[in-house]
Amino acid sequence: MTDEKRTSIRELLGQRGRSAKESAEKFVKDLENEPRARVRRTRSKAIISIEDIKFFSELLLAEFPDLIYFFANYKTGNPTPSKFSTDVPITLFPTLHAAILASLEIEKQRPAYNGPNFNRPDIFCRLPWPDERTAGIAEQLIGGREFPDDAYDLAFQYRDLGQWFMLHYPTKGYLYPRMMTDPRKEWTLDDVKSPEQRYMPFQVLDSAQSEFFTLYDLNDEETMSFAKRAHALWRRTYTNKVAHYDPATGEIVQPADWDGKFSWNIGKQALANALSDPPRYAGFAPRSASDGSPLMLGPVPKPVRKIKQSVG
Repeated sequence: MTDEKRTSIRELLGQRGRSAKESAEKFVKDLENEPRARVRRTRSKAIISIEDIKFFSELLLAEFPDLIYFFANYKTGNPTPSKFSTDVPITLFPTLHAAILASLEIEKQRPAYNGPNFNRPDIFCRLPWPDERTAGIAEQLIGGREFPDDAYDLAFQYRDLGQWFMLHYPTKGYLYPRMMTDPRKEWTLDDVKSPEQRYMPFQVLDSAQSEFFTLYDLNDEETMSFAKRAHALWRRTYTNKVAHYDPATGEIVQPADWDGKFSWNIGKQALANALSDPPRYAGFAPRSASDGSPLMLGPVPKPVRKIKQSVG
């Protein structure tokens, strides 16, 4: 919402009697004549590693070199740990990877926020309009500090917000099994809690899902096109095709009823880390304790190309 609209609402609320009624009627009439947005929301989740973040960051930089990145805490809504006050200087980052690394440092440097509900700052990614880039004013580059008020959904609000998406990256990184809180009880086996006794050393990626989120006006071709393209690049970072690995041997073990597809999306770089030394697995495979020792998630092997031999 523009400053003019905000000012008119404050003046309306401050009036009394007949003048307030007349002003309210004029305000409603103004809204009726203001084009509305057809709002579309896009959410997409995946378990990804910092290597996947770096890969996504490189894709964005190659396609949208003018994108800027900043903490979502400058905006209204429900960012964490809290919204920054307007006197906090705006810090812009040149890449998504740099912004994520900065958010990790914020998490370390703010012990007061390290409670059970703590989440590091989400990252807001925005492509400023040409005139905003020319002006170079930080407040304009981030599109102001307001999200569109969905009570109105006016087209100019979403136009002002511009071309953007937000990324939530909550993972704690790779952990040794005995350090994990075991989200499923069937994973609390002795051989999982003491891998050094029965397995080669390995780590497991924290299973918190990252989320890509944006909303835009379907009537606005530019904002819609950007949102769809940014989402397409995000989808290139993950897959739901995974293989089961035995952490004792590092070899693939495919259960008889396995169709090759996982219920969640997993980062491709996170899956590839299963082949590192020592292995870093993308997560535990869904498997009951009664079925035996746990299996881990890793990449599906690339098909071997057959070389045709010439005859004669």
